[in-house]
Amino acid sequence: MASISSSPRSVEEIFKDYSARRVGILRALTDDVDEFYNLCDPEKENLCLYGHPNETWEVNLPAEEVPPELPEPALGINFARDGMNRRDWLSLVAVHSDCWLLSVAFYFGARLNRNERKRLFSLINEVPTVFEVVTERKPIKDKPSADSGSKSRGSSIKRSSDGQVKSTPKLEDESYQEDEEEHGETLCGSCGGNYSADEFWIGCDICEKWYHGKCVKITPAKAESIKQYKCPSCTLKRSRQVLSAMPGKFREQPSSSMASNRSDCSSKERLKWTQERHDLFEKAVSQLGGPERATPKGILKVMGIPGLTIFHVKSHLQKYRMSKFVREDPERALNLMKHYKCIWMHTND
Repeated sequence: MASISSSPRSVEEIFKDYSARRVGILRALTDDVDEFYNLCDPEKENLCLYGHPNETWEVNLPAEEVPPELPEPALGINFARDGMNRRDWLSLVAVHSDCWLLSVAFYFGARLNRNERKRLFSLINEVPTVFEVVTERKPIKDKPSADSGSKSRGSSIKRSSDGQVKSTPKLEDESYQEDEEEHGETLCGSCGGNYSADEFWIGCDICEKWYHGKCVKITPAKAESIKQYKCPSCTLKRSRQVLSAMPGKFREQPSSSMASNRSDCSSKERLKWTQERHDLFEKAVSQLGGPERATPKGILKVMGIPGLTIFHVKSHLQKYRMSKFVREDPERALNLMKHYKCIWMHTND
């Protein structure tokens, strides 16, 4: 069962606890590997590999209390021992041990703020994983690119031959200062702001300019899935190039569409209302129950004049109602004008 140190609270304390547990697990999988292998008997119950804050390791049954005091490591590592190649089995245990170490570290770090969690992960990330040590893989040093999406501070941590961490505040400060000097003249291609090692940046693979992630709306998580990043300016240039390469008939489509709209409007030709037409209009309005009840469609049908459209009738009926109400009830006419104005504005939005 995993033992808990005296409640590590700061980033340094949590990282120290992480490092000590990691040393214990590494010892089990490297120096004491024969002893560890023999303890993981498949005939026994579910067994777990624990690393302790005093740099020791232990193979034991999982905690009985639920929920446990700390996150539990992978359960039943002994069952797969005889069914796999020894090296592969140790690699599998190493991967699960890395997961457990991270879970314990961030269990302690749950109350840290955003910057402290970022700093804790940065410290952990500078250390070779248990899997890398067990399989003798050399960690690949990251370079600022679209895949990583950010400029990070130089490494402030040195690795010893056995994978243990040696770090000093002085080295960290010097590394931070060197990074600031190296990128001090870098400006954001969007806002023009200066480079800061505490902020997330992403570089365009086309123009090689750098941008604040927040300026181009790219998060570190989103940057991980981008194989080749194009900044907004390069994306716009590419769109213009594609548009210019299209056949002429496609480029002219929007203007031709506007022309067709203009032709539709021009089809609504103005009609001169002669006295004879107006008399027929008034007769139709009266026949349909007056200006308030008569509808443009009904008036058009009653009048039966060739070439007369509902557009002409609507316009004339509106003016007719206005003039009639102005004479009889000016206040009502004003309200009606406001009503028609609202309808017109809504129609033209």
